[in-house]
Amino acid sequence: MNNKQIISVFLLTLLYISFNCIVSSQDLPKSDVIELTDANFIETVHTKSKASDVWFIEFYTPWCGYCKKLAPIYEDLATKLKSHNNLKIAKIDCKQEHLTCQRFSVKVYPTLKVIQDEFVYDYKGERTFNEMSDFVLGKYSSVLKSKLPGGKTGVDDSFNVIELTDETFDKQVHNSSSDANWMVFFYSDFCVTCQHYLSLFNEIALQEFYNQKVNFGKINCENNHETCELYRIRDYPNLKFFHKSTNSFKDFKFEPTVTNLHSFITRYHLETPSQKIPFNPWFTIFEEAIKDFVWVFLGVSLLFGFFLGFVFFGTNNKNRSLPSSSSSSSSSDKLRSKKIK
Repeated sequence: MNNKQIISVFLLTLLYISFNCIVSSQDLPKSDVIELTDANFIETVHTKSKASDVWFIEFYTPWCGYCKKLAPIYEDLATKLKSHNNLKIAKIDCKQEHLTCQRFSVKVYPTLKVIQDEFVYDYKGERTFNEMSDFVLGKYSSVLKSKLPGGKTGVDDSFNVIELTDETFDKQVHNSSSDANWMVFFYSDFCVTCQHYLSLFNEIALQEFYNQKVNFGKINCENNHETCELYRIRDYPNLKFFHKSTNSFKDFKFEPTVTNLHSFITRYHLETPSQKIPFNPWFTIFEEAIKDFVWVFLGVSLLFGFFLGFVFFGTNNKNRSLPSSSSSSSSSDKLRSKKIK
């Protein structure tokens, strides 16, 4: 086979592949799943939607194996439920559309959410047709809801809540030049209710009345173990009120609703017992142990005191008695010597 024949075969093969690709793309059915992007998300889901519209959105990435497995089921869901006019089945590629996925704090894929008006409902069920169908057709209203981050404008309302870390916590909360107190929200990525209460925390931080007197901060205990261990954080969410003038903090032991937070910041924190700011986690553990076992420590201290007294004072008394014994023996020797004479 000469060079001309080889080139001819190559060109014919390339033409055949191109023709098949064109035919295949024309044969593909139109998807009923709405493709969302950073550019059209707010306008499509919020601005042009009615309050009664229900959006079921998949946050995915092309490399996610579970997303690929879900794809045909999700397409089937969109096709079979398209007769419900107020129901919209959509998806957004988090590899390309970073802003929207960050806005909704998406960290695992696929993540499925229902958005209706100004509320978000997280889907945690099995990724089957029946389970998802029941959820979007009304079952979603029975699960915990959270406020739409940024509202319908998409503007992030959490800018008044400062993200704290191990490196910045002391500098901002304790050692800053500001006289403002701090309300700090300790949370974990694995906490189911944290996102809901964090949206309420963001809401109350927006009120200018508080921003003049109280700073609002949050710290992720999954990434900042040192600070969370120092304050003995064991459950989430955990809120603490830091009083700048007295260098102390107070535990918030109520459900972190807007009403409870408002009452605590304005009034109840004055009636709550203060605790000293810990400077070392081991010292904190030792201090708590002393409080819990105070009588044991007192008993041990008393016995140790008796032991030290015996060692130091008992030995000294014994040493003092020796000279008197020797002096008496010397005086008796003198008497004997006189009698001999």
